Amino acid sequence: METVYLYDGSFDGFLSCVFDSYVYREEPARFWDQDSREPTLFPVREIPTVPAHAERVRMGLGRISPEALWLVIRGFLTCAPDREVILFRFIRRLMVQGRPLLRQLTDDTVLPLRKAVRHLEGEVHLLKGFVRFSDFEGLLAGEIRPKNRVLPLLRPHFCDRMYNETFLLYDRAHREALVHRPGQWAILPMESFRMAAPSAEEAQYRRLWKRFYDTVEWLRSEGRPVGLTHIQSSYGLMNLPPQPCDLVRAGIALYGVYSDPDPVRSPLDLRPVLSLRARVVSIRTLRDGETAGYDLAYRAHGEKRLATVSIGYADGLPRDLPRRGGQALLRGRRCPMVGMCMDQLLLDITGLPNAAPGDIVTLIGSDSGAFLPAEEAAQTAGTISNELLSRLGRRLGVVVR
Repeated sequence: METVYLYDGSFDGFLSCVFDSYVYREEPARFWDQDSREPTLFPVREIPTVPAHAERVRMGLGRISPEALWLVIRGFLTCAPDREVILFRFIRRLMVQGRPLLRQLTDDTVLPLRKAVRHLEGEVHLLKGFVRFSDFEGLLAGEIRPKNRVLPLLRPHFCDRMYNETFLLYDRAHREALVHRPGQWAILPMESFRMAAPSAEEAQYRRLWKRFYDTVEWLRSEGRPVGLTHIQSSYGLMNLPPQPCDLVRAGIALYGVYSDPDPVRSPLDLRPVLSLRARVVSIRTLRDGETAGYDLAYRAHGEKRLATVSIGYADGLPRDLPRRGGQALLRGRRCPMVGMCMDQLLLDITGLPNAAPGDIVTLIGSDSGAFLPAEEAAQTAGTISNELLSRLGRRLGVVVR
């Protein structure tokens, strides 16, 4: 007579079912957990979870083939109908035929299991790219609704790459959550979790991401060459979840700077590799009320010393930096910019009586312990570091150290 096994739904519980099936010399027709239980005319045998019994089955599978154990573990995470029946029949036949069974790809116990595992792995691969985290009461939170139980396989991916973050990833379909904080993680049951609906902009980003990965998968399924895939720039590398791509387009990060001073989710130990310097060409003293620059834009209030520096907007500096409060370093002191033309920059060096022609002026970089980062200069100019650095002209000499 057919027997139904009732167990607690855990992997160890299922392995305990396998152990007891040998004890009772029977092959269960179905497996239920408490959530799937339903009325039946067949006898129901309740199988307790016994860790020692589960371990004996696990070790037996591992001795036959580590690949077989790997298949069973992953197979248990799948959404295959009658998942336990598929696994049980595979295990029973494996115990008889041993390792050679794994090479019989069309065997009626092997094929359904491998097909289910492929579906699981495909879903995991896509979710590595689709998951988006949002700030939720001081932690990063995301939610998914997968068909398979994917959190155990997503865990290494996100915990390794977001090791310094506190985050939660909620599986709404299976009512469990991956919870991580630096140095600790757990997959816990969670009946409900609700985040605010994504903004219209966020929803659009998610659609675009999905379209990208759907297109890549379609090309691969059609046997067309995809080449190396990449979707993240430097910003994406530091702010977005890790992506299942081949490359990251590290642009501004290669200069050792950020796009702007705003905080990022995963800071990198960036060290600037670029400085921008010019020399003082001449120094003049202006009396009170005298002017300098285009349209007499600068007017001295009291006696002032101005340095003319050999760099201008033709070299890539934003022309309105003086008007916006731009500064440069001279002898370790910050000096305000007061004017600029095509080839020259005017600095107010009134507080530096020892400054002289030939002195080096630093517009980006460090000087005598003072530091003027590219991010600050770009922000003052109303732009980002990417634009500021990429517009620096060919007239500038390059010194490699």
